[in-house]
Amino acid sequence: MAQDKQVLINGKAFSASDISLIIAGINVAGVSALTATVSQEKTNNKGFSDEPVSRGRATKEYEASIDLSFSETLKLRNLSPTRELLNIPVFEVLAVLDNSVSVSKIRVKNCEFTDDGIEVATDDPEVKRTYSLIIAGIDFI
Repeated sequence: MAQDKQVLINGKAFSASDISLIIAGINVAGVSALTATVSQEKTNNKGFSDEPVSRGRATKEYEASIDLSFSETLKLRNLSPTRELLNIPVFEVLAVLDNSVSVSKIRVKNCEFTDDGIEVATDDPEVKRTYSLIIAGIDFI
């Protein structure tokens, strides 16, 4: 007897085209990548036994980056008094994933750019760059 194929519960997976991104209150379409991670070191604590007796947890660490087109970068520069991304006040990034079957949101909190610049080369079809962010929190809503 053949095994039944597993079917997605909602019938449609999320894809990059299902994402709307709002950065500092501005709807931004020219984003080609967003990465936001949280990690926490965990170690087993040992006692007078050959098995762990408890588990220790360090503080959470956050990392984030975003790939922005040059035109979107220009919009964000208007938020800075010096037009440098480094001087934009603390902001949030809201990613809304809507595949017409279900909606999920991810809020990246307390963001600031930690670098600025431009990267362009001959034959580039689009001017874009990866920017690093310092963040302090991710909510999966």
